[in-house]
Amino acid sequence: MIDLFARGGQLEEAYNLLCEMKMKPNASIWGAILGASSTYGNLPIGEIAAINLFNMDPKNSVNYVVLASIYAAHGEWDNVSKMWNLIKERGLKKDPGCSLLQSTKKEITHLQPS
Repeated sequence: MIDLFARGGQLEEAYNLLCEMKMKPNASIWGAILGASSTYGNLPIGEIAAINLFNMDPKNSVNYVVLASIYAAHGEWDNVSKMWNLIKERGLKKDPGCSLLQSTKKEITHLQPS
């Protein structure tokens, strides 16, 4: 339910439901909230989700990168810098992105950074 609310842009409802749960939210639930916060530009809820994820899974660089992205979208460049410094301090690395393209000739090309 939380994921459905979050994906639908109803982040406040998703967060309120999460707070009312009798069980402790796991990283998957917080990840759904963080991802939706990035999609819909909700900085306050994104920060809450990220802090919880940092405590649950401190070695997952994706959470830091997503929060840095939310900060960048809001023009908070000092916070973007702090996130990248935190990634470096903790010895984490951002996994390189890749793309999968399909040509009209039914051939698949996988692009990967060198």
